[in-house]
Amino acid sequence: MTLWNGSEVDFTNLSLRATGLAVLPRARVATVSELGVSGQWLEVRGTVRVADPSQGRLILNLEGNGRSCVAMIMGRLGANDFKELIGAGLSIRGIDVSEVVNGQVGTAQLMVSGIGEVAISTPSTLRLSQMPVTSIDALLSRELGPWTNLPVHVNGLIVSYKPGQSFVVKDATGQIRVQANQAPRAQPDERINVWGWLALQTNETALKAAYVDVASPPAPARDDSSTTNAPAPRGRGR
Repeated sequence: MTLWNGSEVDFTNLSLRATGLAVLPRARVATVSELGVSGQWLEVRGTVRVADPSQGRLILNLEGNGRSCVAMIMGRLGANDFKELIGAGLSIRGIDVSEVVNGQVGTAQLMVSGIGEVAISTPSTLRLSQMPVTSIDALLSRELGPWTNLPVHVNGLIVSYKPGQSFVVKDATGQIRVQANQAPRAQPDERINVWGWLALQTNETALKAAYVDVASPPAPARDDSSTTNAPAPRGRGR
């Protein structure tokens, strides 16, 4: 059945039947900034800034050439530690499903059939699980420098949460707002780990979350302003 919703045709009560097997055509290689023509079969290359498995599927935020896009990975997730993808260069094959409003790309999006369409081209040099916890007070008072180009690790309790926008996390030294679409798998007053990048704004300093996870009690927090890159994680190919 087809319905007109005022701007496009919607299909409802779909019934599908396979009629045969065929090899997919070669995907056109594209940069993140080229997304915006819905329905294209593309191979998009970029660097992972966010990995979010909290919604039953893997959501990746890729950056490239100063632009970003959201890649939605369908299928089973398995027991992979997806935070090891953060900082990695990826090549992802999928269909361009970007939102275009008034001729302008609103949200660049890629629909991906499964993790098999994701390949690591450049392994990440970040090991988030090995990063020391930084106290919030030390983070907010630290002098700006090259370290802001790397994620930091904060451990604390959830104070409040605005779904799809942000949440506030506190430790014994202070509190900070975390910008994240990812819904923490925890309730207020439960402890979480947050890895993210410092975001300097007009009226506050916040974190842009790369990965959020429920935490076990941490080792004592410390301020380590000389954090260095860790060995590359195991690669994941097609």
